[in-house]
Amino acid sequence: MSGLEVASAVVGILAIGGKMVAYLWDVSHKFADAPDSVLAALIALKETSLILEESQLYILQMYPVPENRRLLILIEHISDTLTGCVLTHSDLEKQIDFAKDTGSAEDEYTFDREKWLAREKQVQDAVRRLQDHKSSFALMLNILQW
Repeated sequence: MSGLEVASAVVGILAIGGKMVAYLWDVSHKFADAPDSVLAALIALKETSLILEESQLYILQMYPVPENRRLLILIEHISDTLTGCVLTHSDLEKQIDFAKDTGSAEDEYTFDREKWLAREKQVQDAVRRLQDHKSSFALMLNILQW
């Protein structure tokens, strides 16, 4: 995976994450009985987006990094972590889409609490995996910024 492919994957993840963040933000503010896992998913997505945005600046070489530090991170590590992140975002999006309840107006969605609770274990598992990927990217950033 080249730097350009990595940067493209990051942009895709950020776009999907942004869509999910917007929906979860609405749910957490409009529905008083929204489960705590909605907020947990929202926070995990937002934190992952922040880490990926910062990582992208290094991938695009916007910040200079000494060669000896750059060599500590293999492209395979970035690629594997990014692939896991894409798969986890996709899984989380599937769980979130399941909990959407089509409203009366076209393209209007509401939140179906029962559907969410039926998939809460899967959502929590996806959030945990997302946090693992976030930690991997944070470690890579720490190496580059050290």
